[in-house]
Amino acid sequence: MDYFNAVGELTAASGMQFGWHNHNNEFTRIEDKVIYDFMLKNTDPQKVTFEMDVYWVMKGGCSPVEYMKKYLNRFQLLHIKDEKEIGESGLLDFKTIFETGYSIGIKDYFVEVERYNFEPLVSVQKSYDFLAVAAYVKQFKHLES
Repeated sequence: MDYFNAVGELTAASGMQFGWHNHNNEFTRIEDKVIYDFMLKNTDPQKVTFEMDVYWVMKGGCSPVEYMKKYLNRFQLLHIKDEKEIGESGLLDFKTIFETGYSIGIKDYFVEVERYNFEPLVSVQKSYDFLAVAAYVKQFKHLES
């Protein structure tokens, strides 16, 4: 984590921000410590930010909401995805995820379809439609093509 802090210091000096995007491997335990907790506790919030991938947190056996609540100042970005199209699997409570994210001050979120269960454009449209009508999703941005 000293290396992450050093990289964060160098990138800040160049006007950029260093961040980490998780997968499920960070929820492995080493000597009874969860790697992700170790990362969050041992990096400087002024130097290292975290983009939480809510799907991989869940696949790692943890709760994205609990992590946001536990580490209030660490997450600036959310990576929104699901087992299928967004909102289709029932595995993630997107309402609580978004509400908690807004309450801790996330700056933005990114959406990805992890696995296409239809033609790609259909899967993306289904995910878009789910988020576009969800009253709890603020600042929904429509990207023009």
